[in-house]
Parts: sequence; C-alpha cells; structure tokens
Amino acid sequence: MKDWRDFDPANPHAFLSYVRKDDEYLHGGITWLRRALESAVGTLTASQFLIFQDVEHIGLGQTWLKKLDQALEAAPLFIPVLTPRFFASSFCRHEVESFLDYEARADRDDLILPIYLIEAEAFDTPWLRAQDEIATKIRERQFDDWRDLKDTLFDRGPRARVEKVARAIAEASRRQV
Repeated sequence: MKDWRDFDPANPHAFLSYVRKDDEYLHGGITWLRRALESAVGTLTASQFLIFQDVEHIGLGQTWLKKLDQALEAAPLFIPVLTPRFFASSFCRHEVESFLDYEARADRDDLILPIYLIEAEAFDTPWLRAQDEIATKIRERQFDDWRDLKDTLFDRGPRARVEKVARAIAEASRRQV
C-alpha cells in the first residue's frame, strides 16, 4: 500500500467517480466538493491530499481512458458521487467494478466512501436495486447523504459536512499505512 502522505498526481490518494453532466447541472458543485475535501483532509492531516478528478488531472493530448484506469489502479480510496446518471453510466459502473476487484485483492471492505447527492431510484427502490449489482454493493456500505445539500455546493454552504466526510477520508487513509 502507498503511504497516504505521498503527493503525486500520478498516484492520487483517492479517486472521484462521478458524471460530468451532474457537475454541470450543479454549476461545478462536484468539482467544488472535491477541492473542498482535498483542502479539508489536508488541513486535518497537516499534509497534501490529492483526489483524482478527470477534468483536472488528465492533460491535453493524453489518452483519457488510459489515465482513468491508471488513476483508478493507483488510488487506495474510492469516492463515488451517487446520482441517477451515476448508476446509468457505463464508465462509473466500470470504475466501481474495478475498485471492488482492488478491494477484494487487498482483502478489504472499507475503501469505498460513497456520497449520495441526487435521489436515484436504482439506489432507493428495493426491487430495482435487486436487479442492479452495483447499486446493491454500494448500498451495503455506509454512505453520507448529501441530497439536502446539493443546492448549496457551489455557494460553499456545507462546510461542516465537508469536514465530516474529510475526517472519514483521513481515517480511511490512515488505515492504508
């Protein structure tokens, strides 16, 4: 396992799995959340903390699918931002499956830290969830429910909730050492 205090864009401390259209819908709220979490975890741990997000960590001309897979393989923590589009996205589903494989190889079950942002029937409705292995596996985890905060993301409203999630991320990172 990587030392969680190392800072290298090629080796992120966490991987943010989300749908860009949701970030657009929320006027960059998911990007703001990622930056706020990086800052809060850094403050709480007195070190730099990098959460990989495709829009900021894939450079012009780079092969984006290759960079996504490399970052996903390198990141010891996985932060899915749950929305209806997340469960409909083949890319997000692939990311979850890949990270579940990583967790199994590491003999762990505590490295996925879900944030529930926009109500999703595939996640909430038992009969739909029963037909969706990804929704079922994520629902088995403790998640942080941000549905009531989604409209405040871009105006920097939920600082206390950011810190709560940052503390959980910092604790999960310490378990990596």
